[in-house]
Amino acid sequence: MVKKDGTLVILSFSELESLKKQMKGQKGTLGGIETNHKNLMRGLAARGHTIIENRPVPAGVVPDIIICPTFGPSALVNIWQKKRRYGCACVQHAHTTPDDMKGGFLPDSLEPLVRVYLRQLYRFSDILITPSNFSKQTLARLGIPTGVKIIPVSNGVDLTKFRYSDERRARFREFLRGKFGIDPARPVVVCVGVIWARKGLDVYHAVAKALPQYHFIWVGNYITAKALVDQYNDLPNLTFTGFVDDVVDAYCGSDVLFFPSRAENQGIPLLEAAACKLPILCRDLPTYDWLEHGLHCIKETTTESFKASLVRLVEDKGLRETLVSNALENVQQHDLERVLDTVEAIYRRAIRLRKIVLEKYAKKKRGEGAKLA
Repeated sequence: MVKKDGTLVILSFSELESLKKQMKGQKGTLGGIETNHKNLMRGLAARGHTIIENRPVPAGVVPDIIICPTFGPSALVNIWQKKRRYGCACVQHAHTTPDDMKGGFLPDSLEPLVRVYLRQLYRFSDILITPSNFSKQTLARLGIPTGVKIIPVSNGVDLTKFRYSDERRARFREFLRGKFGIDPARPVVVCVGVIWARKGLDVYHAVAKALPQYHFIWVGNYITAKALVDQYNDLPNLTFTGFVDDVVDAYCGSDVLFFPSRAENQGIPLLEAAACKLPILCRDLPTYDWLEHGLHCIKETTTESFKASLVRLVEDKGLRETLVSNALENVQQHDLERVLDTVEAIYRRAIRLRKIVLEKYAKKKRGEGAKLA
C-alpha cells in the first residue's frame, strides 16, 4: 500500500513499553535499542511515512512493512501473525545477539536456547538490519534457516542534538555540585548506559578505587541491576546518578568517557560522546572497528591498562584534543539523517523482495491449479 507520494505505511511492533513496566517507577530509556528505535520512528514520521505503533491497524489499511527492534516471545508471535495476515515485508532491527545477552537479564546457562530461539525469530525477516559488521558476523554464525540477508547499518546519532557547549558543561557541573556535593574543579569521568553485569561495572569500580583524585559518574538506569549497584556503591568518588533529563549535559560536563563494557553491538554512548567532543576510553572489542585506537579513542583490555590510560587522558591535554578532533570528524558519517536514508532504502528493498516471493508463490499455485484442471 505504498502511497502515491512514495511514503510507506510502517507497522512497528516492539515490546519496549511492556518492558518499561519492569522499571518500577524509574524514569528514562531501556538503553540503545530504545534510543535507536525512537530516533528512527521520529525521523521516518518526519519524512511523511505513516507509523502504526501500539495501536490497531485502521480498517482498510494494509501495511507495507512490519518492523521490530525487540526479541521477546510476543515479538515472534506478532511478527508471525501480522506477516501472515497482511502478506507484507518484514525487517527486524537485530540489536540482539547471543554474545551481548551474556551478563544481561537472562542467565548465561540459557545461551544454547537463546541461539535456537533467535534463529527462529530472525527467519521471519526479509532483511535483517544490525548495527555493525561484528554483529552481522555474529548473526551469520547462527545459521538462520532462510539465509536472510543481513545488512549492517550504524545506529547513528543526531548531530543536531549531540554537540558540545560550555553552557551545558557548566550546568552539569552545577548539577553534580548541588545534588551530590561534587567539587566542580575535580576531573569527572563518566560512563553512560543502562547497568548490566556485562557493562563492566566491576572494572569501573576497581579503577575508581585506584584513582581517588578523580570523580567517577555512572549515568543510567538500574532496571534489574539494583543489587549490582548496591554492591559497588561504596566509594566516595563513585556516584550513580540514575537517569538524567539531558544526557548531552553529562557528556559536555565530563572530562573522559570510560566505557569498559565487555560486549556491545556498536556502542551508542561512544557515538554520542564523540559528537560532544568527549575523549573516549573503551575496551578493545571487535565491534568498535569504526574507531581506531590512538586516533579516535584509546582501547584497553585490563584494569591496570585502563587505569594508566585514564590518567594519561586526564593529564595530557594535547592527547585529548587530538582524539576529540579525529573522533568528531569520524562521527559525521554516522549522522542520523544519513542512517535514515539507508534504512528507507532497505525497507523499500525488502518490500520488493517480498513482492517477488508472493508473485512466485501465486504463479506456482496457478500452475498447480492448471494441472488439477
